[in-house]
Amino acid sequence: MGKNAVHVEIRSFKIPPSKAVEKAFTERVLAKVVAKLPASAKPVVKYKRIHANIYVGCRRPSRARDTFLSCSCDGLCGSNCKVRRLQCECLARGSEDCGNQRLQRRQYAKTEIRPAGIKGLGLFAMEAIMKGTLVTEYVGEVITREECMRRKAKTTGHLYFMALENDMFIDARHKANEARFINHSCDPNCIIELWYVGDEPRAAVVASKDISCDEELSFDYAFHHDPRNRPEYPCHCGSELCRGFIDAPRRVRP
Repeated sequence: MGKNAVHVEIRSFKIPPSKAVEKAFTERVLAKVVAKLPASAKPVVKYKRIHANIYVGCRRPSRARDTFLSCSCDGLCGSNCKVRRLQCECLARGSEDCGNQRLQRRQYAKTEIRPAGIKGLGLFAMEAIMKGTLVTEYVGEVITREECMRRKAKTTGHLYFMALENDMFIDARHKANEARFINHSCDPNCIIELWYVGDEPRAAVVASKDISCDEELSFDYAFHHDPRNRPEYPCHCGSELCRGFIDAPRRVRP
């Protein structure tokens, strides 16, 4: 762990803490992290920490419970589970963990927020993470496409939008969890997978390769590039596949 590391573990709570505890924990984490940055690089970070998506101006998907997929696995649900193969989670059955309830149980990898050079803050692994492991969930306010466009037009600086499904987007600018701090890379070590828990779509951050302890976590923001327009968002990932701009066409590894 580097000398500038901040020893603050992002923890998952079995029982959601009170608002006062949540607010104090978030402020303590950010204060320690920002204190490690040089004065010229200290960002203004204001957001409310949440553990699950909040729907704003749009309805959470809903359908009859008897239409949910169920499996007939004997014991733990492994890679052959028909529900898991469709990127759906088995619904929780009391305290029993079938092995396919990672999002519901917040079975995340250990991570922490640290200074990330020119990028400001980033999210780093606190343990070795194997390929295919659920790292965390990208959560925020779920909004409509129209509201996303409205917010984007009003926003200067960093954007935190992520497409979900059916013209729904996640905005992690004002309400979010630690996934908010995952930076872009043109050669990332994580991907975003769309999973379903019952009728709700969820954005799972999954390791796309083996990740070492202390390695910064990243995924490709994959902004849509219109070839008629010049790229707008400079990239600072520093990888061999860096395309210079986040919204530029992707490069292919030789």
